[in-house]
Formats: sequence, C-alpha cells, structure tokens
Amino acid sequence: MAQELFNLATLGTFAGATAATVVVGNTLQSVFNVSAKWLTLVLAEAIVLLVAVFTQTSELSGYFVAVLNGCLVYSSAVGLNTMTSKTPPSEPPSARSVDEAGLPPRSDVRKSFFSRWW
Repeated sequence: MAQELFNLATLGTFAGATAATVVVGNTLQSVFNVSAKWLTLVLAEAIVLLVAVFTQTSELSGYFVAVLNGCLVYSSAVGLNTMTSKTPPSEPPSARSVDEAGLPPRSDVRKSFFSRWW
C-alpha cells in the first residue's frame, strides 16, 4: 500500500487533480455549508498551477496550458459530483407549500458531503 495518498506526482495526473478537487470541494461544502461552484474552480486552477510551479515550468505557454487543464479538471470534478449526488427535485416547493408543511426555507438546508454543486 502506498505511504501517501496525495503527493506531487499524483496531483500532477489528471485523475489525481480531479480527485483532490472533488474531495476538497465536497469537504468544504459539507463542513462550511458553502456553495462549491466557484470555490472548486479556484481550487482546480490552484492545484494545476501549483503543480506547474513545483515542476518548474519555465515557459509562459506552460502556464497557459495549466489554466486550460485547470478548466478540464474542474469540468471533470463537476461531472463526478453530479454522478454521485442525489437528483434534486424537479420543481422547488412553492412558498405556500413550504409554510403549510412546516419545512425550513431551502436556503437553510444544510448541504451534505455528496450534495450537488449545481
């Protein structure tokens, strides 16, 4: 068994960067109850750009490609999140039905680890 789950070598792969983005995005959403849309985009870009820095990319074109790869990692992370999340209701409840049912407003609902970002 590997001694490290994530390291620079695994984060430098597409699968590793995508997995790190999903895990950290889901964790932040679950713990802090924040929307993970923009946060995970920033996270995916940061992971890919930091890998480019640590692998000593010297050309400007390498950083341009890293930004594009960050978008690809983010898109894949959104796909994984969507595949592993519950399908949201097709139609949100009306204000009247929420009051009648005694349900909390939708914005107060705590997000779980596998809640959709979108």
